[in-house]
Amino acid sequence: AATAYAGSSIRGASDMIHFFFTLKTGTDTVHHRSLNSSDVLGTDQTVFTLTADGGINFAQVGNATSYTVSGTKKIAFVFEDYITTGYDLYVATGNDVQNPTWATTKVSAGSNDLAGGTGGTNASIAGTGGTLWAVYVRNSDTAIMVSHSENDGSWRTNTVLHASVFADN
Repeated sequence: AATAYAGSSIRGASDMIHFFFTLKTGTDTVHHRSLNSSDVLGTDQTVFTLTADGGINFAQVGNATSYTVSGTKKIAFVFEDYITTGYDLYVATGNDVQNPTWATTKVSAGSNDLAGGTGGTNASIAGTGGTLWAVYVRNSDTAIMVSHSENDGSWRTNTVLHASVFADN
């Protein structure tokens, strides 16, 4: 039996609601499902299958946002891929339609680059115009990192937004 973990949702075009969540079935998967304004559910889509590394596989879905590229309304959300060596941050993007085609991109700079935790994702995403901004806490030094993508292009080099936010006591 699968265990579902709540993620996030966002209202898209024409009052469509997009839901993002994780199913834990041995090989965890990140999913999308939508509900249109006529209360018709879209197909349950697998957006991403987590890394199978022989350890604990788990994903945390973060927030979602909408943005526009060349007049096309799009949606995006962040999620963590937890593997035995740590966390990686991904962004999934798709058109704002009932059953989008998804593209996923690893945003964190390297393996175990994201400071994760089972209490919730340490990442967030925002969209403005054709630009997506991802913010996350880096694992090695707890610095707040930011990266962005313009018009669905490649993600730019991660930049330190703020130095270490935690101090050892």
